[in-house]
Amino acid sequence: MRAIYLEHFVPDASRTPNQGGNSWEWGKKILLNGTPQSREILKEGWSYPEDAYTWSAGHEALMVLPPPPVGTGAVLLSVEMSPYCPTTIRRQRAHVFHGERAVASFSLQTLGVYHAIIFVDSLPANEPIQLRWQFPDAQSPAKIENSGDPRILGAALRSITANPR
Repeated sequence: MRAIYLEHFVPDASRTPNQGGNSWEWGKKILLNGTPQSREILKEGWSYPEDAYTWSAGHEALMVLPPPPVGTGAVLLSVEMSPYCPTTIRRQRAHVFHGERAVASFSLQTLGVYHAIIFVDSLPANEPIQLRWQFPDAQSPAKIENSGDPRILGAALRSITANPR
């Protein structure tokens, strides 16, 4: 198993996101708030898009990235996200799997950009990158905050950038 290098950074507001078009662009920041690109990659397990983000809806969700360019050995995945952390929850854990391989584990406490390297050198040509997200600490606001929101929330994803390496 290969070592995975993970980081967490404060968001860089100076980056300009990709807001138009219907197709995926490798290396471009994609907003996850209902843009055509976000609808292409966020599959089951995600809530409806909101103005600035899309929440995970439940304890597991699927994200599917298009096949990487030919010759790609790895993809640097950068995800801007924030946890659902009411006063009773200090953090949300997020685990990301590519196939059966764990590629990232995050402890989300605040809005930030979280990074992981996904090795795709053994992926067959034209095969999409399927990422299974797990949110073991996800909770419903209706049960915790006496809110009318029955969804089970883990993390709000704002944007994603995937850079082939």
